[in-house]
Parts: sequence; C-alpha cells; structure tokens
Amino acid sequence: YKLNYFDIRGRGEFIRFIFAASNQNFEDNRIKIEDWPTLKPTFPFQQLPTLDVRQGSETIVLAQSKAIGNNYSYHVFFNIKSTLNLARFLADRFGLNGENEIEKALIDMYGCQLGD
Repeated sequence: YKLNYFDIRGRGEFIRFIFAASNQNFEDNRIKIEDWPTLKPTFPFQQLPTLDVRQGSETIVLAQSKAIGNNYSYHVFFNIKSTLNLARFLADRFGLNGENEIEKALIDMYGCQLGD
C-alpha cells in the first residue's frame, strides 16, 4: 500500500490510524504543500488522499472525489467518493470495521469525528 497525502494530519491521518491499528506496512508518501501545484495534475480527480493498492500485477489507485457514484476506468483507477469510504475499505480488508451494526455505527461515528 502507498498512501499519498499532504505532510499534515488532516483527512489522511484517519487512514494512517487504520494502518497503525492493523499493524499493516504501508508507504506514507507525504506531499509538501509547495510541491502540490506541480503534482496535482498527476493524481486522479486532482485530489488527495489517494491509496495505491497492488492487485495482481496491476496497481489500482483509490481516489477521493466528490463525483457521484463509484467509477472504474481503463483498469487504472476507480473512484471512492470520500475519505470515510476509503477508510471503510481498509477497515474491512484488515478486519477492523466491527462485528455488528452497533460497532460499525460507532466506528463510523469516530471516523467522522476524525475527519472534522
């Protein structure tokens, strides 16, 4: 995994917490604010955070976007609508998203608070 986000806590910190809580190794690519104008056009939807995920021989880029609905395009990237959805993807994958509806609701509650 490779997390691409600014060198600040912000929305990307929630994703970092999930990696830490699950003891998963990941590359924490912290982008300097002054480098962002040059790098911005190279990211899907020109937004951060993004997460590079290896899928067989391919790298899938999960990207935050305000676009409506999920999108899969050219087998290169697909759009997850928000940081919270990206966090849910990782929490599900690492077994951290609760065992029942109440636990899942509480986890979402805390996740939303971290995003605020």
